[in-house]
Amino acid sequence: YLRKPGISWFPQEQLTEQQVNNLFDTSKNVDIIVSHTCPFVILDRVLDKCRIFGPVTVDNTEKLLDRILTMYNPSMWFFGHWHHFGHFRKNNTKFYLLDMLHDFSTPRNRMQYRIIKEQ
Repeated sequence: YLRKPGISWFPQEQLTEQQVNNLFDTSKNVDIIVSHTCPFVILDRVLDKCRIFGPVTVDNTEKLLDRILTMYNPSMWFFGHWHHFGHFRKNNTKFYLLDMLHDFSTPRNRMQYRIIKEQ
């Protein structure tokens, strides 16, 4: 979405198959995942929340994050990238879309923090 290769986006930023294959034992419990963007399976909900209705570039990263979601089935997943705030549930995972880091001096930012803290 509005990215320019070599300027605002670089291929080496993408998650690779090898990196996913190198993840630790999937028999271990993983409660929380933090990533830059979200798995592909919730991308439509994120785009609706962000009011992005035009075409977006779907990278391999989102699809690989789907694999990670299936492998670990975490209870919570935090991600940013879209510069909006929201939360969604998909099966057993609660996804938290995080806005840019702000101080908590504004009512909006305090409310966002309170929603996450109370869940």
